[in-house]
Amino acid sequence: MTKTVNDYITGLSGVPADVAKRLHDAILAVGGLTDIVKWGHPVYDAGGAVCLLKGTKDSVTFGFWRGADMLDLDPRMEKGGGKGDMAYIRLR
Repeated sequence: MTKTVNDYITGLSGVPADVAKRLHDAILAVGGLTDIVKWGHPVYDAGGAVCLLKGTKDSVTFGFWRGADMLDLDPRMEKGGGKGDMAYIRLR
């Protein structure tokens, strides 16, 4: 059985569940993005991966594939580890 983004969000609890649901709805409201569970968490695509959500025990990581280009837009943005240009914000 394929897990959907709604299944993923339903599997979260507490504040991360609320944050993920609100963020998911806001991302889809923008338009032009499709959602899929890929690599175990929700990924939003527009002809290529744009952003992702990853629920943890007490927060949601909101990551951006080209986030390294946006580090100066928000002081909460952190550079991801590794070789890529991923960056993220932890939301609580």
